[in-house]
Amino acid sequence: MFTMVYEFADPETMALTPNERLDFKKSLIPRDGWIVAAGNYVGCNHGAAWHRGGSFLEVLDPNHVAAENNNAQTTIFAIGRVVFFTLRYPPRLRIDCAEFTSSVGLFPVWPLNAHALPGRTFKVSDEDVPNIQYAFWNAFDTAVG
Repeated sequence: MFTMVYEFADPETMALTPNERLDFKKSLIPRDGWIVAAGNYVGCNHGAAWHRGGSFLEVLDPNHVAAENNNAQTTIFAIGRVVFFTLRYPPRLRIDCAEFTSSVGLFPVWPLNAHALPGRTFKVSDEDVPNIQYAFWNAFDTAVG
């Protein structure tokens, strides 16, 4: 929900459609193509948020209508000593949630997987935040070739 609201701070990076927002409002369950992860935050910007939006032209859905046709986004926000990372991507791309989140020192919160227990988490500092977002975009570069 934080990500869906925070996107309005920079409308040019919005990747979510009005239908996705409405579906979430009704069900409180994200659609396919979402990853939510958490980790240990040791930075100084408590309450801060970082957001990026972008497009993967190879997988754009012609029916997807968002600002500038973005179809992917990342948002990272810190609350106290917990950092949350949300990822919205085209569901046609298959990303291994547990593999990706563990590669950046976070553990998956969504999608739920009873077999995915938190592994070793890193302490995420303010300097680490851009690296986590770059890792996301690099994962997409790999996924789409």
